[in-house]
Amino acid sequence: MKILEVYNNFIPTIGGVEKHIYYLAKCLKEKGDTPFVLSWDCTRPSLQVIDGILVYRIKMPKLFLLLRYPFILYLALIIILLSRKLKIDIVHAHDYLNGVAATVASIFTKKPVVVTFHLPIQKTSWISEKIKPGIIVEWPIQQFFILKCNAIICVSEYTLKESLKLFKIKHKDKFIVIRNWIPYYNHTNLNNKKFSIMNHLLFKNYILTVGRISEAHKRFSLIIIALKLLREKGYDLNLVIVGGDGPDKSFYIRLSQKLYVKENVYLLTNLPDEQLRQLYRNCEIFVLPSLYEGLPLVLLEASQFSKPLIATSVGGIPEIVKDGYNGFVIPPNDVKRLVKAIEILHNNPDLRRVFGERSLSIFNERFSERNCLRTIILLRHLLSES
Repeated sequence: MKILEVYNNFIPTIGGVEKHIYYLAKCLKEKGDTPFVLSWDCTRPSLQVIDGILVYRIKMPKLFLLLRYPFILYLALIIILLSRKLKIDIVHAHDYLNGVAATVASIFTKKPVVVTFHLPIQKTSWISEKIKPGIIVEWPIQQFFILKCNAIICVSEYTLKESLKLFKIKHKDKFIVIRNWIPYYNHTNLNNKKFSIMNHLLFKNYILTVGRISEAHKRFSLIIIALKLLREKGYDLNLVIVGGDGPDKSFYIRLSQKLYVKENVYLLTNLPDEQLRQLYRNCEIFVLPSLYEGLPLVLLEASQFSKPLIATSVGGIPEIVKDGYNGFVIPPNDVKRLVKAIEILHNNPDLRRVFGERSLSIFNERFSERNCLRTIILLRHLLSES
């Protein structure tokens, strides 16, 4: 089976969807299939091979990044050309607009289309917040999309629930929930001495958070403010923020300076996987204060390392974090609740251990590689029916 994965970005860009596609492509290769990736996160076209995965990076005209309908048509044309060139059997697009482009392309390629919603389309369907489509044009596009798409994978119950509000119950048979997952990693093989450059972090009490450096999405300022309040109470705690590219790195540096916690906040970007795993293993608590999410992979990564979790009550997070069971779920922007949750866990090592064990149990039960196999089975089934 030759499958084309379609999304805005791909590795080495760090993000949950990028990792999802990378893990799926590797799994497909291991099962004897041939995955290809199409993305447009470059300034000029290129062809790369990443761990045996052929990646086509195109240059998307800047105007099309602002205007959704020219974007859809242009991307559909690229999908048609690539599908014919590579003899693609099935197209797997990620998020709504890319899915619309794939369904338009299917008119000409006659190939099945599967779309994965990582967030409800209400969160992903605008290219530009300043230029929003009118309902008169958008409604028939949505109807076309839902009729031409062979299946829609939702990575969480939350994504399914919110998506059905738009597509109505009569199309429910097109939707399937296959939760996010990450591959198994035997972290007992990690060696602290191997990464001596990070030893200044390994033996301190630190809170860890991971995600794109974007205040409008991840709201890392909340943890910096919480750290300030905790240190004023006498707690010897530090904060490690690990992120990929994002617009707000300088903002977090200035905020740390303003609150006099610059020496206690470590802002690290684009770390190798082994170093990130080491940070997961050695942190006290993992915190994710996001304003919106689908089903974040970073919570799964922390769970695999048996960590207690604190996260906001947004998106699919409550499907991973059970309040009072393997962590605490707090309202967005509630710094007092965040401080209290960190205090409870910091002062109770036994509770941290119990919560961490439960996080690992939830991960093994609901978010393991079995979900990847379910995706591959679905793709093969749809191909066999086409």
